[in-house]
Amino acid sequence: MKMNTITFTGLGLSLLVAGGIILFPQQYSMSNPPVTQQQIPTVAWQNTRLPDWNKITFSNMPAISEPGSFKAPQNVIDKLGYNPSRSWNAGQKPDSFTMLGDFQDSFKLQQLSLTDISQITNLDLGRSNLGSFGVMKLQTLDSLVKAIPELKDFPISQVKPIFDLLSQNLSTSFDTNQTIGNLLKQSSHLGKLSFDSLDLKSYNLNSIPNITSTSIASFDKWQGVYISEIPGLNKVPFSQFPNPINPVGTSVGIVDVAFATDEQKRNRTVSVSNKKQQRRICRTL
Repeated sequence: MKMNTITFTGLGLSLLVAGGIILFPQQYSMSNPPVTQQQIPTVAWQNTRLPDWNKITFSNMPAISEPGSFKAPQNVIDKLGYNPSRSWNAGQKPDSFTMLGDFQDSFKLQQLSLTDISQITNLDLGRSNLGSFGVMKLQTLDSLVKAIPELKDFPISQVKPIFDLLSQNLSTSFDTNQTIGNLLKQSSHLGKLSFDSLDLKSYNLNSIPNITSTSIASFDKWQGVYISEIPGLNKVPFSQFPNPINPVGTSVGIVDVAFATDEQKRNRTVSVSNKKQQRRICRTL
């Protein structure tokens, strides 16, 4: 596929940058709402202007102008390993309706840790709480320990969210000095306790040891977390993603998923135009 024709289809949240306009088209059984246009940072290159990926972030991308929704069929959910279904309202920024899983093979954002993000954006993690870290509400005690194996060696009393989770769900007393690993070994059923039952906003990020240095991909169900639910991620320049956009070229298109024959032939381009010079059928990706 030639990049200069801009003929991508996909999950509908593919990123397109062409001619200085950033668009978020919608595909697969959903409408193609127009998006707003706004001035984006550019840099001079060979007598023209190109997007300046050192300054472009999810937070300064244009908002969508119309509401919409997308419901994925079960076979798509099974293929992806997460449910990409979602809805959005007019005025929402892309970081609030795009998920980490939408870019798992392109930008590989899941390889970042909160520490990585804070170093790039100068984010003060001390001002963030567990509730602001979107993966936490999706974790069980088992999945958290799997993501952060070092937790097994900590006494229950030293990890307050875990202590509170157990206190909330156990009617009998328990030894708070025993290690978390020993507790799970003796009472494996407690591993199914979910952190979504806690008020996560009442805990600092550092209340769970090593959570900020753990990559997002280590946590269970990370794919369905929105970009805006990861502290500071929407402030990371595209040039500093684990798999960054190439800063040289006149146009860029990225798509992670094309749903076989259902999306291989489309008369609507990613630019949401029906003009003859822009209309192409996308046969392969």
